[in-house]
Amino acid sequence: MKPSFSKRILIGGVALALGVGAVASLASLGVAHGAGRVVAAQATPAAGQGKHGKGGGPQGGGQRGGAMHGAVGSVTAISGNTITLAGKNSVSVTVTVSSTTTFSKQATVALADVPVGKQIQAVGTLDGSTFTATRIHVMDKAAQDTPRQGQPKRGAGQGQRGGAAKPTTTATATPKAKDAGHLMGTVTAASADSLTVTKADGSTVTVKLASGGSVHQQVSASLADVTVGTTIRAAGQRSGTSVAAQHIAILPAAK
Repeated sequence: MKPSFSKRILIGGVALALGVGAVASLASLGVAHGAGRVVAAQATPAAGQGKHGKGGGPQGGGQRGGAMHGAVGSVTAISGNTITLAGKNSVSVTVTVSSTTTFSKQATVALADVPVGKQIQAVGTLDGSTFTATRIHVMDKAAQDTPRQGQPKRGAGQGQRGGAAKPTTTATATPKAKDAGHLMGTVTAASADSLTVTKADGSTVTVKLASGGSVHQQVSASLADVTVGTTIRAAGQRSGTSVAAQHIAILPAAK
């Protein structure tokens, strides 16, 4: 027996309500499941990427430390223990000299007079393991320890991004014969006609002086050797445009 028309309407309404409810439930489940994926994706960093620390920078970011050290420039005035010089960008710098300030100036010396243990910079040509120099400069300790003007020393704790560290690759260039140009290293032996120099990579080079070549070294000097027009390098604590000099090197005149 077929159900009556009213019963058929009632059954159809119930089925329609059940269908709409099921679709809504599935939709809500899908939205919630999708939202969960989005939240998880945002919360989980990609492999190898470090988290950022507080303050917007990478976690553990270091800061540059300390004030700028020293100054280089041409002397414009000397008054007692105060030297005024024209520094970088012609900024006037006041250098104060104390009883503990040391001085040095450049002098021409013989190869045999170059002290063992000193670093040198040489200009010339390399042929095998022999470097023929047209000019050798013996570096003084103050020159090695003083950063370039305008470059403060970096503080400890330079930050790195978290995660896996990237491998460091160092390329080593091999100079061609008679095409080195410049040489830098530490003197391990000195004689009348040559120097034995060890480079940073541990290799040893014999340095000879070319005909007409010269060797220049900083020797002891005094405040009396500083004159107007002289170029000096003052090493010491700098505050603004003032330097409390620990060492002053009198540099040779530009050619």
